[in-house]
Amino acid sequence: MPLTSAPSPRPKRPPTRHGFPFGGGALLGFVLGYGLAYLKLIPAVRYLPELGTWTFNPPPEAISMGWYGVVLWAVIGGGIGFLIDRLAPASRQRMLIWLGLSVALVLIGYVVWHESTRWGILGG
Repeated sequence: MPLTSAPSPRPKRPPTRHGFPFGGGALLGFVLGYGLAYLKLIPAVRYLPELGTWTFNPPPEAISMGWYGVVLWAVIGGGIGFLIDRLAPASRQRMLIWLGLSVALVLIGYVVWHESTRWGILGG
């Protein structure tokens, strides 16, 4: 059995999914759902604690809490993104993760700027 100096060819491995419990599609869907509801581009359900009811159109004088509706849209978006993520080929996983993280960072920056100017922290 002759020994050769040439390395043996390594078989190419197919792309594998990364070790994230949820992929980039779920992250991207969650962030987009949250962002669209936060920016009021889609209607979010609001809770009226004084009346104990839920509505899409609270009266202007009522105290309403919109966080629940925003998070509901985020969870719906994350679920849709998770399903899309499972259907996407493994080679797209890294792109979806980086796209989701990028959109999340932009949205976080916008929310910090918006809330800071709204409350007068940045001199708005």
